[in-house]
Amino acid sequence: PDDVMLLELHPSIPEHADPTPRTPPPAATPPTIDVGGACGDVARGVFTDVPASHTFAEEIDCVHAWRLAQGTGSGRRYAPDRPVPRWQMAVFIDRLAALDSDHDGATTPVHYGDIAALSSEARDAIANLTRLGVVNGTTATTFAPFDRVTRAQIAAFLNRLRTVDGDTSSADTDY
Repeated sequence: PDDVMLLELHPSIPEHADPTPRTPPPAATPPTIDVGGACGDVARGVFTDVPASHTFAEEIDCVHAWRLAQGTGSGRRYAPDRPVPRWQMAVFIDRLAALDSDHDGATTPVHYGDIAALSSEARDAIANLTRLGVVNGTTATTFAPFDRVTRAQIAAFLNRLRTVDGDTSSADTDY
């Protein structure tokens, strides 16, 4: 009787449909990435504001050891809970790209009128990642370097870096 009611309430279900509830398939297991102990023997406790008990202490020490992050101010603090501006994410990602032996670091001029006050490293990182199609301006002439980076934008930037093939024609223009 209950299955008849189900069919009556949902006329789009064919009469021959099996009304038995289905268990959803198990979630796909994410692939594991072997980084070969890349952070196993790095210096610990590099930053004074990242105690060993911090959830991401090991990862923070690792990005320092790989020279992806240098710290803030005198370099002794990391500011783990501070938001990341777009220019800083560009620097982190460009440093990551530089670990790849195929990364030539060549930059081309970009026409973002709002990056002139940034350090040469930040301007070069933005230019290089724009050339590679990893990042783009918020408009053709604006990068918005001090806007916060969203988690969605970080995912887009990292995925674009992962798939860099030199062809920037298919890059989105809203990041």
